[in-house]
Amino acid sequence: MSNRKCCVPGCANSLDTAGPGNFHKFPNPVKDRQLFNTWVYSIGGDILQLENNHIFKYRRVCHVHFEPKYWCRNNRLAKGAVPTKNMPEPVPPHIYPQSSNIDVQMKENLEPVASQSQSIHSDRRCHSEGENVEVVKDLVHCNVHVKRASRKLVKRVAVTKTERALHQKMLQIGVKLSKCRNKVKKQAIKIKALQNITTNPQFLETLDKMSSTSKILTLLQFREHKKEVKGRRFTLEEKILALTILKQSPKGYRFLRKIFILPSRQILIKLIHMADINAGINKNLMAQVQKATHKMKPEHKLCVVLFDEMSLKPNVAYNERKDRVSGFVTNGQETLPEYADHAQVFMIRGLLKNFKQPVAYTFSQSATKGPELAKQLKAVITELQIAGLNVVATVCDQGTNNVNCIKYLLQETREKGIISEDAQSTADVLLFFDTLFDSVNGSYGKRKKHSKPLLGPATPNSVHHKTWTEAKIF
Repeated sequence: MSNRKCCVPGCANSLDTAGPGNFHKFPNPVKDRQLFNTWVYSIGGDILQLENNHIFKYRRVCHVHFEPKYWCRNNRLAKGAVPTKNMPEPVPPHIYPQSSNIDVQMKENLEPVASQSQSIHSDRRCHSEGENVEVVKDLVHCNVHVKRASRKLVKRVAVTKTERALHQKMLQIGVKLSKCRNKVKKQAIKIKALQNITTNPQFLETLDKMSSTSKILTLLQFREHKKEVKGRRFTLEEKILALTILKQSPKGYRFLRKIFILPSRQILIKLIHMADINAGINKNLMAQVQKATHKMKPEHKLCVVLFDEMSLKPNVAYNERKDRVSGFVTNGQETLPEYADHAQVFMIRGLLKNFKQPVAYTFSQSATKGPELAKQLKAVITELQIAGLNVVATVCDQGTNNVNCIKYLLQETREKGIISEDAQSTADVLLFFDTLFDSVNGSYGKRKKHSKPLLGPATPNSVHHKTWTEAKIF
């Protein structure tokens, strides 16, 4: 019998009739000896007297001797498949012919050893018979296993096409589940490695080189990534940093919260409510400005004061945290029983160093009057001078109350003589250039603006000639 025919006794299939894809080799006797012996014992016949390597190389079993449950793609067999279909009835070991050396050896293995001499004689015969005897021994040892397998196979019912399709789907799902389990194991290994990264010397060295802001954000991610959303807690520094980002761009902060672990907007609003911010000049803020000015250069302390007004909708609200009713007219020192509908805001901005900060605000009914605005402006500038900043100018629009405020301050300066003798020369130079520019401005025609006679065209009898003559002497 060659490898072109099925080695099962009574089977007439060959490569010419069944095709090469329907013939299967025996299991490797070196790698899987037990399964190889199961195949040999199930088939029986003449192959019991052949060597293992000869059976593995030159004997084949056709596809019809395997149950459909063992079938796979491309006419392959599942791992652990055993030929049990259309097989001849296996011959029990006790009815093998006694003339065969193999049968004698099987009897010796099945029956109890009578004496020590018989066992020694049996071992010598094993060596003399070679691999054939080893095959029979292995077959005898796996006899019980084959009988149990055969019992299970007899009890199984033939499956339909639908059941076979469902079985294939279950196998595919099992493969996917095994892949998912492997991914989970790999992720668990990576998570354990990340848990120990905070104690890594190289990571700590890199962390020391970061800026304070980057360091706070990095440590926040490593500390809170294990916790649930409602179980996360943030320090005051982390909340202040998040509040800075929120004030720069609320839309950008919402986007960053999808990527990084950051406090919610409600937490930051509660933080703002906890801050002691009242109408008028904020003393706490001035204390922080004073600390910052100690580290500044003299030229970086130059700043201007900007003030402007906005209209509000009258409203009264009660703050439970501070036990306070807000919505009335107040300048920070006294509160009047009138509903506020305007707010005046004062802000500083650096001339050479880029910084800006609101420093005070007040509430009023209608626009703030000129004298009251001048009083508030003087108080703000005084506090800024005490804090270490050097206010060199004020900036505002040309509103009626703002103009009245500036006039009121100029008149007060003239009456009280606030300008020192050192600043008198500077004031004279500024006034001279103002007069000179007015004398060459003839765009107003014969109309006199702001009670300035020099605004207009020069005539033979106008005061322009006198002004120009004095300018030569100056």
